[in-house]
Amino acid sequence: MPSAAQNTYSNNYLVPMYEPERALLFPVNLPASVTYAKGTVLGEVTATPGLYKAYASGSSDGSQVPKAILQYDCATDASSNITIGAAAGGAAFGVTSKSAPAYFAGLFKTAELVQSGAGAIDANALSAANWHLVSGSVADGVVNIG
Repeated sequence: MPSAAQNTYSNNYLVPMYEPERALLFPVNLPASVTYAKGTVLGEVTATPGLYKAYASGSSDGSQVPKAILQYDCATDASSNITIGAAAGGAAFGVTSKSAPAYFAGLFKTAELVQSGAGAIDANALSAANWHLVSGSVADGVVNIG
């Protein structure tokens, strides 16, 4: 009999700071061969409706407008199969899916969102998406999305 756990689950995911029952969570598709952290700000690719990638203000493919925030750490393989919470190729028992959950509305602590690089929350993201700081700053505050 093994002396260590065979399968473990981190339960590490983004939770709204206030009124979680009012948050809107929908499945999204992610591009092939990417790894995103929970709290990554996502924009929808205009040419491929339903495909979301990390927000970048300098993009011109639609991802320059934030639409959602990723709930879990995710990685995709070359076929865009998504593994939630682990490296691409399948989490426990090799499980992958074609979508991952993302928030389209809710109140979130900005410090729990990605803060630098692709998919980071910033002042431009707030204005481009018409999201609002409820209190504090982009680095440490509360943002209302949706």
